[in-house]
This record gives sequence, structure tokens and C-alpha cells, in this order.
Amino acid sequence: MISNTMAKRAGKTETFSISVDAETRRILKLEAERNFDGNVSQMIAAIAREAQRRSAFERVMGAGPRMSGEERAAFEKQVAREVAALRKKPKRAA
Repeated sequence: MISNTMAKRAGKTETFSISVDAETRRILKLEAERNFDGNVSQMIAAIAREAQRRSAFERVMGAGPRMSGEERAAFEKQVAREVAALRKKPKRAA
């Protein structure tokens, strides 16, 4: 699950170009509108963090190179934040 809660980017940002087909561009813009107030850059940053998190999870599960102590601590903190955020979400009325 990709979280749309993102702190303001600290420091300097970088701009780069990507090329995608028209359908992929449409999907990216639509998903950014739905989940990131239309901010495609914020969505791409969230996708990158999710990829990093998945990679860390695979390493924890033994599917990749071993994590350093620092990487493991960062991963555990991220998981704890996500669990806490899920617990804070109000329940939807049925």
C-alpha cells in the first residue's frame, strides 16, 4: 500500500525527464488527482519509497542481500509508523 501522507520535501529537489506512453501518463495523472492532490511528483516520491520498503521487506524475509543494522532499524521504524497510522484511521460507518 502506498501512503499519500508525505512530509514536505526538505532541501533541494531535482528535476528529470521520463517518457511514458499516453495511457501511462493518463493513469499517473488520474492517480495523482485521486491520492496526492494532483501532485505527480509527490506520487512518484511515494512510489519510490514503497519500492525501497518492499526491497527491505524482501531482505528481511531472506529473498535478497542481508540488511545492515541501520537499514533494519529504519525499516522497523517505518513499519511502526504505518501500523500507528492505520490504528488512528476512523472506522467507516456501515
